Amino acid sequence: MSAIFLPPQERTVKNTEDKLVVMVHGYPDGSKRGADHIFDDLEAVITQDGYATLRFDLRDCGESDKTDNGFSLKNAVADIQNVFAWAKERERPRIILIAEGLGAALALSLQSPQVECAILLWAILD
Repeated sequence: MSAIFLPPQERTVKNTEDKLVVMVHGYPDGSKRGADHIFDDLEAVITQDGYATLRFDLRDCGESDKTDNGFSLKNAVADIQNVFAWAKERERPRIILIAEGLGAALALSLQSPQVECAILLWAILD
């Protein structure tokens, strides 16, 4: 999995030490940069306010490893679950989710108690 983790630049907001802003891209043609590079822009602002961020390419997307079977919903959900587990292992169990398109639907489908807040962009919901 190809990912970018950025620690906060400074702490201007209190009580952010155990939080992680996770950005999940849509599909197809999604990448950790987000549609029109929106995650790049958001990350610059968010880290200035004291939040750590993680954005990543789902399997078979962007710079992540390619599999023989190609993109699948099952693998995408597993990737998101792995990111949440990674955050918890690093003592950042509280997730603020920013997700777009299909990535928003998949992340919400997990109904993870770690997600305290979700910002959905162009969400595909049923």
